[in-house]
Amino acid sequence: MATLFPSLTGSALGVGQYREHEMLRLLPDVLPAGYRIYHGVATSQLYEGSQRYGELDAVVVAPCGHLAVLEIKAGTIDLSDQGPFKRYGTMRKNLHHQAHAQHQGLIGRLRGEQLGEVQVAHFLLLPDFRVADGSVGFPRERIIDASEQDSIAHILATATSHAPLDAGQIDRLCGFLSNRFAVAPDPACRHGHRMQATRRLAEGLATWVPRIHSPSGAYIVEATAGSGKTQLALALLHAAAAAGERARYVCFNRPLADHIVRLAPPRAEASSFHELAIAALRASGVQPDFASGQAFSAGVEALAAATAAADPILDLLIVDESQDFEIDWLQNLLPLLKPAGRLYVLGDSDQGIYRKDAFDLAEATRITCRDNFRSPRRIVETVNLLGLSATPIEACGPETGTEPVFHIEENDDPGGLACAARIVETLIADGERLEDIVVLSFRGREKSRLLASDYLAKRSLRRITGAFDDAGNACWRDGELLVESVYRFKGQSALIVVVCEMDFAAIDALTARKLFVAMTRAQAQLHLVLSPAAAQSVGERLEASTPA
Repeated sequence: MATLFPSLTGSALGVGQYREHEMLRLLPDVLPAGYRIYHGVATSQLYEGSQRYGELDAVVVAPCGHLAVLEIKAGTIDLSDQGPFKRYGTMRKNLHHQAHAQHQGLIGRLRGEQLGEVQVAHFLLLPDFRVADGSVGFPRERIIDASEQDSIAHILATATSHAPLDAGQIDRLCGFLSNRFAVAPDPACRHGHRMQATRRLAEGLATWVPRIHSPSGAYIVEATAGSGKTQLALALLHAAAAAGERARYVCFNRPLADHIVRLAPPRAEASSFHELAIAALRASGVQPDFASGQAFSAGVEALAAATAAADPILDLLIVDESQDFEIDWLQNLLPLLKPAGRLYVLGDSDQGIYRKDAFDLAEATRITCRDNFRSPRRIVETVNLLGLSATPIEACGPETGTEPVFHIEENDDPGGLACAARIVETLIADGERLEDIVVLSFRGREKSRLLASDYLAKRSLRRITGAFDDAGNACWRDGELLVESVYRFKGQSALIVVVCEMDFAAIDALTARKLFVAMTRAQAQLHLVLSPAAAQSVGERLEASTPA
């Protein structure tokens, strides 16, 4: 028994449709299994700039993949010298012209869908007539009359007896006849919606923190990764600019400072702490010697001397990444703040990967937030299972997402660079964009093979070279794929994060913080390429924390 698409169950029939539907009910019974029958197939085609619509009564797909189109005309047919006509109310349609237009239109559409190998036989099915001879418009062998209904299976099998098509072509053909679009999710669109939702959720920190009043004007915001610290900093900078106030944002990592510069209002000043230090060194008349390795320490001393003698000029001072600051650095900046000025110190002790001592500020109002809006919930759950934060963080992101994917590097692939390359190529093949992917090294730049490479498989790498220009800016090598160290990428994020060169024997306190930073950079997908020893350490942690 053949299969009818769609089913006729429950169809409401008009008087004129009943006899034609009888034929549609008959066809599955007379055709053997393997045949598919599509009825009421809506069609359209472009002709001289206009779109024409029609309908195919029945399209039979033989098991070999070729077609027989049945134009079912029940009831009265007007026969004249001009050919057969079917009356629809006050309108008469020439069946020959109608069949010819449908046949040519269908063939054209099949070719347009790269299904030109499909052969199409067109039949006129007249269940209420006996036909003695054909006409110039309709050969007799393409007419099935009332006397031939029991022979339909043989007639259609003969008409479609051509070389079989492959399964893939037949599947595409059936999708075409079902008016089923071949669609796939657009990763860029999906990621765009995810980022918008994440941004809206994370704006909560930027909404309620500025409403809190501190008598001292000082605020310590201890907030986990992905909680919205960047949105808070930008909201404060924009509010200060709107009020005509002078504001400065200072962080530890230069890439984060560059990111803030692109988003902050022009009136605001944003830089890393060491940028300020080098600027103070130059202002003192000393040109920094970056090759000596002493330029930044000399800059810190110059900044301390300059700010001690400076007049307070800032209405707002924001210090970000406070877990990477030394208390002396903060003390060097405080003289720039007006007596009635506001100080916001933003940080996350779980991201302290530079072994800095924690510090506190007397009389500061302390605000804490453990909500992560950036990372998919599955990633946050894995972070908590590994015990990477002092207290568990809350998964508040808009998507459940997928768990981190753990890969183990092969013996002939130290650092897992070849594995990382395969991951990137698989992502690209799945439709992800190269600009949405970042590959991170778990090592610092000096010990990283990744950050010394120009290519990862066939992809050129965009990375720092290790040199600095005369202004103290890191020099970059142009490339397709961004690669960075976990250290430098702290404070930033990417849709898809691949981490390699992960080799450790145990998860000690520093390794836990580095893992925390690495894993919370991902907004959608996370891939970790581990050495066998590191994989064992991670596995043991997960096993110990997973309930039996």
